[in-house]
Amino acid sequence: MSELQDNVENSQERDILQNAGDVFQSQTHFAKTQDIIPKDDTVDKAEAIYKSLFEKENPAIPISEIPCQGCGALLHCKDPHLPGFISSEVFEQKSKGRKLTFTQCARCQLIKEYNILHDVGVPAEQYAKIINELRDKHGLIVLVIDLTDIKNSIFKGLEMVATKRRPLYIIGTKLDLLINDDLHKQFGAYYLNRINDAIVSTIKDYKFSQKFNIKYIGLVSGKTGFGIEELINQILNKWQRKGDIYLAGSTNSGKSTLFNALLRSDLCAVLAKQFTNEATTSMFPGTTLNMVKFPLVNLTPKMLAERTKRLIQDRKYREKGHIGETFVPKDRVEMESDLVSYEFNEDVGSYKEGAYDKESVRETDQGPYPKAMDTYGYWLYDTPGIINPQQVVNLLSQDELPILLKCGSYLPRTFVLRPGDALLVSGLARIDYVEGPAAIYFTVFSSPKLRCYVNTQYNTDKYYRRCYGQPSLSLPIGDQAHLDRIPSLVGRDFNLTAKTFKESAADICLSSIGWVAVTPGRNMKVKLRAYTPGGTGCHTRMPSMMRFAVNQRGKKKGRAFEVRRDLYEKNKK
Repeated sequence: MSELQDNVENSQERDILQNAGDVFQSQTHFAKTQDIIPKDDTVDKAEAIYKSLFEKENPAIPISEIPCQGCGALLHCKDPHLPGFISSEVFEQKSKGRKLTFTQCARCQLIKEYNILHDVGVPAEQYAKIINELRDKHGLIVLVIDLTDIKNSIFKGLEMVATKRRPLYIIGTKLDLLINDDLHKQFGAYYLNRINDAIVSTIKDYKFSQKFNIKYIGLVSGKTGFGIEELINQILNKWQRKGDIYLAGSTNSGKSTLFNALLRSDLCAVLAKQFTNEATTSMFPGTTLNMVKFPLVNLTPKMLAERTKRLIQDRKYREKGHIGETFVPKDRVEMESDLVSYEFNEDVGSYKEGAYDKESVRETDQGPYPKAMDTYGYWLYDTPGIINPQQVVNLLSQDELPILLKCGSYLPRTFVLRPGDALLVSGLARIDYVEGPAAIYFTVFSSPKLRCYVNTQYNTDKYYRRCYGQPSLSLPIGDQAHLDRIPSLVGRDFNLTAKTFKESAADICLSSIGWVAVTPGRNMKVKLRAYTPGGTGCHTRMPSMMRFAVNQRGKKKGRAFEVRRDLYEKNKK
């Protein structure tokens, strides 16, 4: 810590390091510098890219007060191991040209352009400092929950951010990864209702209603836009402009993707869309290092009526998911233009480009900035993700994360297990069928890139020992040092009683790996033992969230059933 403090002269960063608490866990899985260069024919090119971004530093130049547009860290050229670093040449050139405002740090460029993560030293205290600052601020808290790992998305210390005094919206994200488990609607309730029920059941277990002021629960996909317009309606009609809005949640929960979706919507002030870059998003946990923000729109009754009219005419946002813009700028301008002014009409929600006019533009160290931006009193913030030790994803390296996270929909894969059998979902999760009268169905919901293996428990033990750390088990992979850092599998016993073969009785949730829906026969009692690294994030969910997916299985091949991709592709259309 002392070495890091020696490199930090900016008073704001020094306060963060000295005064913050130690509430949250720090990340330990970031790749080292030497690990980011691909081991192929492009090594020379990759080394040149890396040098151009990180090689040139100048400790004599003070840290700026300008945040990176991607992750929120303050821009500087002092030390490439600190967040917000850009090369000294770029820093000086942009500062002289007064264009530093629209600059992204080298780390964000590396993530966005090359999908590579660079290691930076971000102390846990910095996250704690940022979150602690929210305690005394009045605002709306939007808790973002990953629908593929609902329970483990709720982080320790939520009480520090959300209290009875602050309204709380709970938003389930990554809906695009989940499929409709009842395509023919044979069983009445729609699958969205069952997903919503899973969230409600979880917050009841945590006694949220006693601790927090819950005002809205919704489902969204930042990728497709589904549910975004409904969320905006809730904010504009219920919250209105009573204060700032803060997106909070665990790492990799989809906060930044949701932030970017809202940035493109009617919730963002029209003028600000031209001067606010999207937050950096990636599969790497902890991409956002500080708070990034955009100003909230100030809708007049006339503008609200125009939005309502558009939504009535545009039904796409209710069906497949769509984010529209009611108030579009008449003339889109280049973000880095120096000699332009902006005439903003709040009544019609538009502005037009004009000649350079000092009265309409505020001069800053970063260049001309529209004075209209100063009139917006409230903002939406994307806060840094909190690391939950119950999530296995935080144990993985950058080479492993794409296998787990960069995937399509969680198409259900169904297997038959007899008493004494075991199921492996990669090398990070296992379920043993310990006791039961007959064969049962296991339906796996996880990344399609994770390989599954079913055999007797004895043969599964031998296969696991032989293939652990190899591509044949998908995960984990890497050198022995990395494999040694991953805890051994630890099991927990679960006893289940089923209703029928047509409906899964419960889900065995396996942290970030996914979950397995278990379907025994009518009134059948079974005993299962589920394993995750160190027993992390392993629990049951009753009733099963996607409990009718077992009926969508294809032809049986050995112990597995074919995945009915044709049904889901047809349903998408």
